[in-house]
Amino acid sequence: MKRAFFTALTVLLLAVTTGAARAQQAGFGKYRGVWAGMKSEAVFTDSVMMYFHRDTVSGTGYGALRVPSRGIDMLTTFAKDTITFGKTPGYIINRPSDGMLCIGGDTLRQVEGIDIMQPYDMPQAATKLDIGRCLQEWQLGTVVNADGNSVQVMVGTNRNSFMYAVGGGMVYLRAAAMLQCNEGSLFIQNIRMMKNPNTGERSNIFFYDSHEFLTNLPPIDISKFDPTRCVFAGDGLIYWSLLSHTPDEIKLNGCGETYTFSRPRKDTPELIEWLKYEPYKAKTVNGI
Repeated sequence: MKRAFFTALTVLLLAVTTGAARAQQAGFGKYRGVWAGMKSEAVFTDSVMMYFHRDTVSGTGYGALRVPSRGIDMLTTFAKDTITFGKTPGYIINRPSDGMLCIGGDTLRQVEGIDIMQPYDMPQAATKLDIGRCLQEWQLGTVVNADGNSVQVMVGTNRNSFMYAVGGGMVYLRAAAMLQCNEGSLFIQNIRMMKNPNTGERSNIFFYDSHEFLTNLPPIDISKFDPTRCVFAGDGLIYWSLLSHTPDEIKLNGCGETYTFSRPRKDTPELIEWLKYEPYKAKTVNGI
């Protein structure tokens, strides 16, 4: 999806700055990675903490975001009848053992590692055989856009995609697996907290046991790709099919619009962090 998808959002809320207690946790590098529990998921880069959690008794969903270098400190709460905004709690974060992470008493396990690297010119999509790799690699990194009282933060890893966007009356918080191949993308959204005044949608959905899902990702069903439409395949699986490409741009048939992915260069301004590309070949079925 276009990285600029939410930049047109206008004023709603930007909870700003962290106190001294939070400042001491500003460096997130020692927690770097994607972490998951039964009803929770988090991504940490060197600059960003994004954490989603659902109370299994009340059903309340929470989305926490910290970007200390940009003064962003936000907690969005989706309760049964209300959506509220504030600052993140004073989470105690620690690693009790290898492969484990505790956030405020919630225990998660690592499902994907992350490495940060220096900016570089990403490879071109010279032929269709490059599409899967480029769809994965071109979406890597941390994007932060904060303008007035709107905020959009995206983190793309080699297997996952995270979004935290608030502005213009809209709230969109999500975590999703992203599996790529030369025919297009399989998008599997396992956490979705959405308030959309344009469509009337108000969702607070945690589709799966996040750890179980992310450690047993489904195969890509090649037969589901259809360039004429966005294909919903049940259980939250959505297929975006390749429409066209140039060496520097890939277009997919998304849901209601064309999703355009452009090749990042080392001077791409919206990327504040570059994540290392790690080859990941998703399992496929029903190929030709």
